[in-house]
Amino acid sequence: SAILLAAALSAMSDGLRKLVPIPSQITVLLAALLMFGVLAGVIALFGWRILAQYEEILGKARDSVHALLVYTRAQPWGDALLKQANGARISDATDTLAPILGSVVGGAARYLTYGAIVIVCGIFLALHPARYRDGALILIPQSHRKEVSDFLTRSAMILKRWLISRLIVMIALGVLVSIGLAVLGISGAIT
Repeated sequence: SAILLAAALSAMSDGLRKLVPIPSQITVLLAALLMFGVLAGVIALFGWRILAQYEEILGKARDSVHALLVYTRAQPWGDALLKQANGARISDATDTLAPILGSVVGGAARYLTYGAIVIVCGIFLALHPARYRDGALILIPQSHRKEVSDFLTRSAMILKRWLISRLIVMIALGVLVSIGLAVLGISGAIT
């Protein structure tokens, strides 16, 4: 993951260096700021829609629970079932809920930590790719270093081009889907 991030930052940095003749380390940092700025912008633009959908789902869940209670009370066996459910011990449910909740929170923290490590490693790899490539080549026997170095150089170029092609495809797909949804008259097609 860090290598993919480094390749994306390097490709963006190469593009920025063609536009503005500044050192590569600065363009890598500008590329990182641009990438995370776009991500923050997307979250700012579309986060409200996701939140609204989440609130809609919660509202439907509450309505469904209410409808289930109304239906259960209307049945001949409903009162007996609800009386038995009211007698259930809440502590039994919370005893099993606490470990699950702890696991979810711990998992989220672990993945946030992994994400931060990937971001930091990706930026460092993109800042000095030759240093890390040369360090890896030290592990290769002298007789094979030239071939491995050529392979790594070609692989980096191919990976950058592949990432750029994926970006172009994603943008084209997003534009075409937005146009299609707008033509069909679906509200919020552009957002």
